[in-house]
Amino acid sequence: MALSNSVYGSVATPRIYVDYIQYAKAIGYVEDYFTSDNILGDERAAFDMNPVNIQQYELTQDDWNITNQIRFKNHTNDDRQFATLLQTTNYYGLLGHRLAVDTSNHDHVGMIAASSDPNYNYYDWTVGGHSGILGDPDANASVGYSLYSIDTPISLSNASRFSFTIYKGTDASNLGYAVGDVVRVGSWTAGRYFDFPHSANLQMNINHSFDGVKSKRTAGGSDITEILYTKPNWGDLPAWEHIDTSDYDSPAEYVINENYSNVTNRARRSWDLTFSFLAKDDTFPKSPDGTIIGEYLQSVGQTDTPIFGTKIKDNIVSSLNALTLGGQIPFIFQPDKTKKDICMCKLRSNGLSIQQTAPQLFTCQLKFVEVW
Repeated sequence: MALSNSVYGSVATPRIYVDYIQYAKAIGYVEDYFTSDNILGDERAAFDMNPVNIQQYELTQDDWNITNQIRFKNHTNDDRQFATLLQTTNYYGLLGHRLAVDTSNHDHVGMIAASSDPNYNYYDWTVGGHSGILGDPDANASVGYSLYSIDTPISLSNASRFSFTIYKGTDASNLGYAVGDVVRVGSWTAGRYFDFPHSANLQMNINHSFDGVKSKRTAGGSDITEILYTKPNWGDLPAWEHIDTSDYDSPAEYVINENYSNVTNRARRSWDLTFSFLAKDDTFPKSPDGTIIGEYLQSVGQTDTPIFGTKIKDNIVSSLNALTLGGQIPFIFQPDKTKKDICMCKLRSNGLSIQQTAPQLFTCQLKFVEVW
């Protein structure tokens, strides 16, 4: 279902996108970063979750794809639990790109989850198995940012790396890239999205603030305003702007018609939301044994995760609080999962406060604050 562009500040059933790469970085579980041998550019910057700093990757040879790869520490140890966490990945995306311009007539983008064994077993969503949340992974006539749904779970029990590839050409006999071509990449993101069980309460606060703009009145009665910072652009476009270029004769025409860099709203947004009547399994994990992925069930030979299991559900304590370390790792927030209104947030408080309001029913108050 295409996201509606008619938003009007709508808050309904929110969707959270938790980035596994940022979680792994926060707990010190990234082993290394790589780019394909055919490009020059910063290997780490494509995984910083900071699309303000758009990287330019320059081709050093004619080719048909470029790749950014991140490898986790279970690449060299038998950490099946972290591999199981990677198995629950259900989205990936690219924040801050110019694919329609840099790779005009490109074929598609793709993501691969690979193992560490000598046979390099992998699970590939490059063709099929994925679909567009915002943007089309198999055409992607757009600039700005794109998010894709992984529709087929990873059937790879020892996943230890993510590879992200942008294709221009169909195979090694059809090389779309030439030496000197430049591809702009802000930040890759991948992890799990989950929807809140229902809408937030009707009573809520939505704030738009300019905390980086300070005013001072002089002794003579004049006001001096100092602009320390506002919401930055992602390259030559405002943050969180997705432009479909398929209706233009040339993708570059968007610069003339839809570049709102100098007329965009640069306020920091925040949402004070309360969720009432939450069921116990929407709020807490089934077991308090410390796992955020679910419990291994010997009887069926698999971990009971939100993707594969029958008892474990995505819940606020495990899926949001634990994987973002109390909301302090940036995550992607969509106030209404049906609307084209997406931003990067943290939680204001360092953790959660949950109240029981009736037997087996809970209330949770959350303040989402936009970050960049």
